[in-house]
Amino acid sequence: LRAKEGEGAAPAKKKAKLEITQVEYEQISLLLTGHLRAKEERGEEECSQAELVEWYLSVQRDDIDSFEELELTKRIVSSIINRLITTDVSVIVLNQEEVDAAEGNAASRKEARKLALHPNYVPPNA
Repeated sequence: LRAKEGEGAAPAKKKAKLEITQVEYEQISLLLTGHLRAKEERGEEECSQAELVEWYLSVQRDDIDSFEELELTKRIVSSIINRLITTDVSVIVLNQEEVDAAEGNAASRKEARKLALHPNYVPPNA
């Protein structure tokens, strides 16, 4: 977008569209759901979205070479988590009412979501 002359408006920034292959999606989603399942089996507390993203980044740290790649990976993982919640319905949000009522921007509210596997979720290899 361009600003009209004389208005002094800055061009609007648009986030680049994220694209990954189906195989990459399946690999990442299996890692994420596997981690949630392992936490549940160990009887640990529920996992926030921010904790799940940080766990994934720690697993992939050797493959991430730059800050830009780190930010891109964060965006991809967050998008996959959103899809697991909204489309695949294999992950559920345990504290949705608290998140909806919380102050702050949408990104910080999403990071505060407490996640768990849907009780009827069956892993693809089961």
